[in-house]
Amino acid sequence: MQDKIIKQASEDFDKIFNNFQIEISKINIGRANSSMVENILIESYGSKMPIIKIAQISTPDPKSIAIQPWDSNLLKDIEKAIEESNLNLVPSSDGKKIIISLPDMTQERRVELSKVIKTRSEETKIALRNSRQKIWESIQEQEKKGEITEDDKFRYENELNKLIEENNKKINELTEQKIKEISNI
Repeated sequence: MQDKIIKQASEDFDKIFNNFQIEISKINIGRANSSMVENILIESYGSKMPIIKIAQISTPDPKSIAIQPWDSNLLKDIEKAIEESNLNLVPSSDGKKIIISLPDMTQERRVELSKVIKTRSEETKIALRNSRQKIWESIQEQEKKGEITEDDKFRYENELNKLIEENNKKINELTEQKIKEISNI
Protein backbone atom coordinates (compact mmCIF):
# COMPACT_ATOMS: atom_id res chain seq x y z
CA MET A 1 0.00 0.00 0.00
CA GLN A 2 2.77 2.41 0.88
CA ASP A 3 4.58 2.19 -2.45
CA LYS A 4 1.21 2.41 -4.16
CA ILE A 5 0.83 6.00 -2.94
CA ILE A 6 4.11 7.13 -4.48
CA LYS A 7 3.48 5.13 -7.66
CA GLN A 8 0.08 6.81 -8.04
CA ALA A 9 1.62 10.23 -7.38
CA SER A 10 4.29 9.57 -9.99
CA GLU A 11 1.65 8.53 -12.54
CA ASP A 12 -0.45 11.62 -11.80
CA PHE A 13 2.58 13.89 -12.15
CA ASP A 14 3.58 12.19 -15.41
CA LYS A 15 0.10 12.80 -16.84
CA ILE A 16 0.31 16.48 -15.92
CA PHE A 17 3.77 16.78 -17.50
CA ASN A 18 2.67 14.91 -20.64
CA ASN A 19 -0.28 17.28 -21.04
CA PHE A 20 2.17 20.18 -20.77
CA GLN A 21 4.36 18.63 -23.47
CA ILE A 22 1.35 18.30 -25.76
CA GLU A 23 0.25 21.89 -25.11
CA ILE A 24 3.76 23.22 -25.77
CA SER A 25 4.05 21.22 -28.99
CA LYS A 26 0.93 22.97 -30.32
CA ILE A 27 2.50 26.40 -30.04
CA ASN A 28 3.26 27.81 -33.45
CA ILE A 29 6.96 28.11 -34.18
CA GLY A 30 6.52 29.37 -37.71
CA ARG A 31 5.51 26.18 -39.48
CA ALA A 32 1.97 24.89 -39.84
CA ASN A 33 1.18 21.65 -38.06
CA SER A 34 -2.25 20.04 -37.76
CA SER A 35 -1.55 19.17 -34.11
CA MET A 36 -1.80 22.88 -33.32
CA VAL A 37 -5.59 22.76 -33.70
CA GLU A 38 -6.70 19.13 -33.73
CA ASN A 39 -7.50 18.94 -30.01
CA ILE A 40 -9.32 22.26 -29.70
CA LEU A 41 -12.75 21.38 -28.29
CA ILE A 42 -15.88 22.30 -30.22
CA GLU A 43 -19.41 22.29 -28.84
CA SER A 44 -21.22 20.05 -31.32
CA TYR A 45 -24.10 17.62 -31.25
CA GLY A 46 -24.66 18.29 -27.55
CA SER A 47 -21.14 17.52 -26.39
CA LYS A 48 -17.59 18.80 -26.63
CA MET A 49 -15.49 17.15 -29.30
CA PRO A 50 -11.98 17.84 -30.63
CA ILE A 51 -11.79 19.30 -34.13
CA ILE A 52 -10.04 16.17 -35.42
CA LYS A 53 -13.21 14.14 -34.73
CA ILE A 54 -15.48 16.43 -36.75
CA ALA A 55 -13.26 17.69 -39.57
CA GLN A 56 -10.40 16.94 -41.89
CA ILE A 57 -7.28 18.96 -41.05
CA SER A 58 -4.48 19.52 -43.54
CA THR A 59 -1.51 21.79 -44.11
CA PRO A 60 -1.63 22.87 -47.76
CA ASP A 61 1.59 24.84 -47.32
CA PRO A 62 4.07 25.58 -44.50
CA LYS A 63 2.23 28.76 -43.48
CA SER A 64 -1.42 27.63 -43.39
CA ILE A 65 -3.79 25.08 -41.92
CA ALA A 66 -7.01 24.04 -43.65
CA ILE A 67 -9.96 22.64 -41.69
CA GLN A 68 -12.87 21.12 -43.59
CA PRO A 69 -15.69 19.97 -41.31
CA TRP A 70 -17.78 17.02 -42.38
CA ASP A 71 -20.84 19.06 -41.41
CA SER A 72 -20.64 22.62 -42.78
CA ASN A 73 -23.05 23.77 -40.04
CA LEU A 74 -20.10 23.52 -37.63
CA LEU A 75 -17.96 26.13 -39.46
CA LYS A 76 -18.95 28.99 -37.13
CA ASP A 77 -18.45 26.87 -34.02
CA ILE A 78 -14.98 25.82 -35.16
CA GLU A 79 -14.03 29.40 -36.00
CA LYS A 80 -15.20 30.60 -32.60
CA ALA A 81 -13.31 27.86 -30.74
CA ILE A 82 -10.08 28.64 -32.62
CA GLU A 83 -10.41 32.35 -31.85
CA GLU A 84 -10.97 31.58 -28.15
CA SER A 85 -8.14 29.02 -27.94
CA ASN A 86 -5.42 31.47 -26.78
CA LEU A 87 -3.23 30.31 -29.66
CA ASN A 88 -3.55 33.72 -31.33
CA LEU A 89 -4.70 32.18 -34.61
CA VAL A 90 -7.07 34.01 -36.94
CA PRO A 91 -9.37 31.69 -38.90
CA SER A 92 -11.18 32.72 -42.08
CA SER A 93 -13.95 30.79 -43.78
CA ASP A 94 -15.01 30.48 -47.40
CA GLY A 95 -18.26 28.72 -46.49
CA LYS A 96 -16.85 25.22 -47.00
CA LYS A 97 -13.60 25.22 -45.06
CA ILE A 98 -11.56 27.29 -42.65
CA ILE A 99 -8.10 28.54 -43.49
CA ILE A 100 -5.69 29.68 -40.80
CA SER A 101 -2.73 31.66 -42.08
CA LEU A 102 0.12 31.64 -39.62
CA PRO A 103 1.68 35.01 -38.94
CA ASP A 104 5.34 35.62 -39.69
CA MET A 105 7.67 35.33 -36.74
CA THR A 106 8.38 38.91 -35.80
CA GLN A 107 10.22 39.83 -32.62
CA GLU A 108 6.89 40.90 -31.13
CA ARG A 109 5.39 37.50 -31.95
CA ARG A 110 8.38 35.70 -30.40
CA VAL A 111 7.92 37.66 -27.18
CA GLU A 112 4.19 36.92 -27.21
CA LEU A 113 4.76 33.18 -27.71
CA SER A 114 7.40 33.14 -24.98
CA LYS A 115 4.86 34.63 -22.59
CA VAL A 116 2.30 31.97 -23.56
CA ILE A 117 4.87 29.23 -22.93
CA LYS A 118 5.83 30.68 -19.54
CA THR A 119 2.16 30.96 -18.57
CA ARG A 120 1.49 27.33 -19.52
CA SER A 121 4.62 26.33 -17.61
CA GLU A 122 3.38 28.08 -14.48
CA GLU A 123 -0.11 26.58 -14.88
CA THR A 124 1.47 23.12 -15.07
CA LYS A 125 3.49 23.73 -11.91
CA ILE A 126 0.31 24.83 -10.14
CA ALA A 127 -1.44 21.65 -11.30
CA LEU A 128 1.47 19.62 -9.90
CA ARG A 129 1.26 21.41 -6.56
CA ASN A 130 -2.51 20.89 -6.40
CA SER A 131 -2.09 17.18 -7.13
CA ARG A 132 0.65 16.94 -4.51
CA GLN A 133 -1.59 18.66 -1.96
CA LYS A 134 -4.41 16.16 -2.50
CA ILE A 135 -1.99 13.26 -2.12
CA TRP A 136 -0.46 14.83 0.99
CA GLU A 137 -3.91 15.26 2.55
CA SER A 138 -4.63 11.60 1.82
CA ILE A 139 -1.35 10.59 3.47
CA GLN A 140 -2.15 12.67 6.57
CA GLU A 141 -5.62 11.12 6.75
CA GLN A 142 -4.11 7.62 6.55
CA GLU A 143 -1.72 8.47 9.38
CA LYS A 144 -4.61 9.75 11.55
CA LYS A 145 -6.50 6.50 10.93
CA GLY A 146 -3.41 4.51 11.92
CA GLU A 147 -3.00 2.97 8.48
CA ILE A 148 0.55 4.30 8.20
CA THR A 149 3.12 5.40 10.77
CA GLU A 150 4.41 8.92 11.33
CA ASP A 151 7.76 7.83 9.88
CA ASP A 152 5.98 6.63 6.74
CA LYS A 153 4.19 9.96 6.48
CA PHE A 154 7.46 11.89 6.50
CA ARG A 155 9.08 9.43 4.09
CA TYR A 156 6.17 9.97 1.70
CA GLU A 157 6.48 13.71 2.09
CA ASN A 158 10.17 13.53 1.12
CA GLU A 159 9.40 11.30 -1.86
CA LEU A 160 6.59 13.61 -3.00
CA ASN A 161 8.92 16.61 -2.75
CA LYS A 162 11.56 14.80 -4.81
CA LEU A 163 8.96 13.98 -7.49
CA ILE A 164 7.82 17.63 -7.56
CA GLU A 165 11.42 18.85 -7.89
CA GLU A 166 12.12 16.40 -10.73
CA ASN A 167 8.97 17.42 -12.60
CA ASN A 168 9.59 21.14 -12.07
CA LYS A 169 13.09 20.65 -13.47
CA LYS A 170 11.67 18.87 -16.55
CA ILE A 171 9.10 21.65 -17.00
CA ASN A 172 11.79 24.33 -16.75
CA GLU A 173 14.03 22.50 -19.24
CA LEU A 174 11.22 22.06 -21.76
CA THR A 175 10.17 25.70 -21.32
CA GLU A 176 13.71 26.95 -21.91
CA GLN A 177 14.14 24.64 -24.91
CA LYS A 178 10.90 25.84 -26.54
CA ILE A 179 11.70 29.52 -25.92
CA LYS A 180 15.17 28.99 -27.38
CA GLU A 181 13.58 27.29 -30.40
CA ILE A 182 11.29 30.27 -30.93
CA SER A 183 14.18 32.72 -30.58
CA ASN A 184 16.19 30.95 -33.28
CA ILE A 185 13.52 30.98 -35.97
